Amino acid sequence: MLKKIKATQLEEGMVLKGLDGIWTGVPNSRSTSRVLDRRLLRSLRARGDISVWIEVAEAPPVVRAPPPINAHEAATSARALGASTMRGAFADAQANRPLNVAQAVQVVDGIYATIEHDPGAMLSVARLKTADEYTYMHCVTVCALMAAFARELGMTEGQCRNAAIGGLFHDLGKARVPIEILNKPGALTDAEFTTMKNHPRLGMEMLQSNGFDEPIALDICLHHHEKISGGGYPDGLDDEEISIYARMAAICDVFDAVTSARVYKRAWDPADALVRMAAWKGHFDRELLAAFIKLVGVYPVGSLVRLSSGLLAVVVQQRKDQLYKPIVRTFYSTVQETPTVPTLLDLSEPDCNVQIVGREPRDLWDDAHIQRLSLPD
Repeated sequence: MLKKIKATQLEEGMVLKGLDGIWTGVPNSRSTSRVLDRRLLRSLRARGDISVWIEVAEAPPVVRAPPPINAHEAATSARALGASTMRGAFADAQANRPLNVAQAVQVVDGIYATIEHDPGAMLSVARLKTADEYTYMHCVTVCALMAAFARELGMTEGQCRNAAIGGLFHDLGKARVPIEILNKPGALTDAEFTTMKNHPRLGMEMLQSNGFDEPIALDICLHHHEKISGGGYPDGLDDEEISIYARMAAICDVFDAVTSARVYKRAWDPADALVRMAAWKGHFDRELLAAFIKLVGVYPVGSLVRLSSGLLAVVVQQRKDQLYKPIVRTFYSTVQETPTVPTLLDLSEPDCNVQIVGREPRDLWDDAHIQRLSLPD
């Protein structure tokens, strides 16, 4: 582009395009270019206060950096939208109204974007649920777990999103299961269990009747209760008959279910849940379960642990390269037998001489309090 300057501002090597007026010996046409050498530069400067036109490079566009993302706020917003959407989806399913599948898919987009930015923040926030909101919030949490799990396994973005959509819809069929069966504290009767076992097929059929035909998500919805040993439902598939997506969903579904408080049971500690799940024979794909443990950590977020310092702490964030040294929040001294000011402690720091010495039973602690302590700052 052209720029008008004083001749006294000229420097050797600039490209002269013309003069602002007529000066003998130098073309005044702006279409003429001439690189200023030392002789011409002296001649122009000697003319005093004349103006000239030079060619300068086009200024690059100003690229403004996006504002920093607050991972906790983004995760909280994604969780809130997921909760309201799935509450509405369950209400529509119970009333035989059409489902807003497109809106639910938008929820997945928000959750997946947050997972890409900070998986730990999304998984921490998604785990928060009260007993009375369990059914639809469980779907949101499994959605987040499936997105993070698929990403951990190196799947494509499309596969990750479809796995997440399947996680969001996997329990939709429970909208047609009587609440007294869903929340029954004791063992189900044979008739009740038959009703419960039908929820995967009911969910898949509801999605199909609303025009949803994504095969990965439908497979997750239908087969997330199948077992490697063949003892699952609704189709009694075994081993190679079960897709990798349904195998993943079986792990995510059970992990969130057992680590969540229900109206009839306390939550299991997340670290203890992984130990128990690993001991179940014929239930899960062993290699996928190992990959899941790598994702959530040996001490998953929300785990209650005892430190070598005598403090109790809740795991807040994982370190991918330091599975046994997460970030924790201390809150109680077993030495003084008194609460302490909650304090973050990164066990992976080189100068940190504190380590986890074991899991701590949760029975004496309020589930909601432990959940709050597990949230990132």
